[in-house]
Amino acid sequence: MKKAPRKKATRNPNTNCLAGMSCPKCRNFGPFSIFAFQAGWTQVNDNGTDTIKGRVEWEDSSECKCLTCRHAATVGEFLGKAPETFDRYQQIVVGAYAQGECQSYTPAEVRGYADPLLNFMLSELSISAHCKSKKTAIGRLDTAIRGLLAVRAAFEAKRRR
Repeated sequence: MKKAPRKKATRNPNTNCLAGMSCPKCRNFGPFSIFAFQAGWTQVNDNGTDTIKGRVEWEDSSECKCLTCRHAATVGEFLGKAPETFDRYQQIVVGAYAQGECQSYTPAEVRGYADPLLNFMLSELSISAHCKSKKTAIGRLDTAIRGLLAVRAAFEAKRRR
């Protein structure tokens, strides 16, 4: 029995801003819509702003959409990287925080959630921050709680004066 010939891989032509990127669904090489940010100077008036004169940047966790098939994922996934996931202690945080309202979010969505306390806990209780045991996680939470209670007590003392 003769095997079907393998389809020859198309070489990725992206070597500049989209270096190595392709749509994970349709394999298109762009253009893509990327949620990017700019840093630089712009003139601002009451009607809005001019174009920012500076660099346009994004991260692997930035949202990216294929303009051909409309597939949406992260820039990292368009670069062929595995989707970002929460590690085991972070999963506990998103499952418990705000009555579990964040547990269906991806890490990129949680970063966009703009909740500093949630982002603090996810950072402190991550493997990358060397949180490798339940004892370490609970210790870090206890330290944060003591700090918050001290600040609260200071506010209470000011209110009584």
